[in-house]
Amino acid sequence: MDSQKERSNQQYPQHKNQQERNVSQQNKDSPDGSYPETPGQENSNDNEKEDQKNSLLESQVKRIRSQQNNDSYHETPGQENSNNNEKENSRKQQLMQNNSPERRFEDDQTPNENNSQISNFIPVNRDYKQLQEQEQFHDLFRSGLLQKLLLKLKVNQKYESFQFIGSGTFSMVYSARKIKNNQNIALRIQEVKDQVYFNNYISIYKQIQMPLVIELYDVYYIDIEIHKFAIFELELVDCDLMQLLEGQEQYGQLNDENKMSIAKQLIDAINYLHNFNIINRDIKPSNIGLKFNRSNQIQIKLFIPYPIIRLKNGSDVYNTNQLVGTMLFSAPENMVEPYDRFVYSKESDIFSLGATLCMLDNFKSYNSEEFGKYLTMIKSYFQQPFEKFQINRQSQIYQFIEQFCQYEIDQRIPLFCIVDQNPNDFLSNEQEIKKAKYKKQLVLLNF
Repeated sequence: MDSQKERSNQQYPQHKNQQERNVSQQNKDSPDGSYPETPGQENSNDNEKEDQKNSLLESQVKRIRSQQNNDSYHETPGQENSNNNEKENSRKQQLMQNNSPERRFEDDQTPNENNSQISNFIPVNRDYKQLQEQEQFHDLFRSGLLQKLLLKLKVNQKYESFQFIGSGTFSMVYSARKIKNNQNIALRIQEVKDQVYFNNYISIYKQIQMPLVIELYDVYYIDIEIHKFAIFELELVDCDLMQLLEGQEQYGQLNDENKMSIAKQLIDAINYLHNFNIINRDIKPSNIGLKFNRSNQIQIKLFIPYPIIRLKNGSDVYNTNQLVGTMLFSAPENMVEPYDRFVYSKESDIFSLGATLCMLDNFKSYNSEEFGKYLTMIKSYFQQPFEKFQINRQSQIYQFIEQFCQYEIDQRIPLFCIVDQNPNDFLSNEQEIKKAKYKKQLVLLNF
């Protein structure tokens, strides 16, 4: 690691000075991860605005926490009980029923007209039809294998209160309550097509556990006819970052303190993976889980993608002919026509992280609607990141964006330059986590 830092300092002599200027020291005296208010704020109007922002965030947290309950949403105290307010409250509740993260589930529907048994215990999301239409799951629905699997999960009496959450390229996810310990968990269901590769994935996942990564509680297998399915028992999050950002329009904006907290945790988590030579390849807001504590502080929980790509034999890149991830967050080197060769590395992760931070800090001006403008930007050389976007270039987060989203690969600052030079700002610098990391690195040498 020391030699790696020396090479980095030689290659990027400007990094150390840049970090001293750029990285915020707001929370160096706050071991609990909170960020204190800027000293000397005396303007009552500013304080009232900040209190209002915190109140809005608290309301949003309460809304998300009610996830699978039918508790009513409580309006901010002090609202007058007038006819207009009653109408507004009714409108808000209707919006929450249809759009908010914790009310993702419609009334019970039948996934398949011939499998009404399933609908008796698994409420179905309004996106369930989209799941059926996805090519990778089409055969499972058509053959009835998925229905049989879900029934088997119910019959074994390990879980109750199933809810469909969503799906990815290789898996689908349900929330459930584990009867044995009365714990709410996420169940990720995935067909196993290569057992050796799958065992490698699980072994590496177990070794990279840390507080900013979704915890893997257990994994086991269920055989349905000639097919084998893996059932992952995972930590259940309150929502993902994209859901939180989309909710700002209705329920209040994130303040700078919360944004900076999320940004630093993301840098910390991705750097932690990079310490094991693991590259993510699909960093984006919907792949970042969030949990809220009782003080409404936000902790990220990074999803670990399948398959895990671990660079070996001294290689710095992973070459493939398949695009992985989302174009809106892809690095310029992977947006070269005719799109038949892709190069993934720690540096491509760093660019995707910067694009994610840009969306976090500028959600109104940088979102999926700006996809065309983004492609135009990264297909040709640029000097300033997001130069054609109306984004906030005075924020602390932009200082990270500017260092991560460089067109030239060798100009993107390595994440360890930030984490190691600011030990009080990052969770992975705690002595206990550092000791565990070194032991895990030794174990992974054998994989």
